[in-house]
Amino acid sequence: MTIGRRPRRPAGAGDRPHHRRQGNSAPTADDRDAAVARLAGLRAMLGVLDLDPLDDHWTARTRKGYATADTIRDQLQQSGLAIEDTPSGPRRSLS
Repeated sequence: MTIGRRPRRPAGAGDRPHHRRQGNSAPTADDRDAAVARLAGLRAMLGVLDLDPLDDHWTARTRKGYATADTIRDQLQQSGLAIEDTPSGPRRSLS
């Protein structure tokens, strides 16, 4: 390395600020749709393993385990999934 010369930047290093800006932007409707699709896929995988927390929530509600259902609902809400319990079943939304 010669004194006074700047070190070479790795290939693709110029793209980093662009990706940083994308990460700091507000989510769009397309981002929301993609997140909903990923959540549906994740629920399908968890359902195969009998580990779906949304099913656990509804099962607890139908068995009148309201404290357990409320705990599960609160944990899901902290993860960004809002659940409103209705007589016909839970209504879910991303918060």
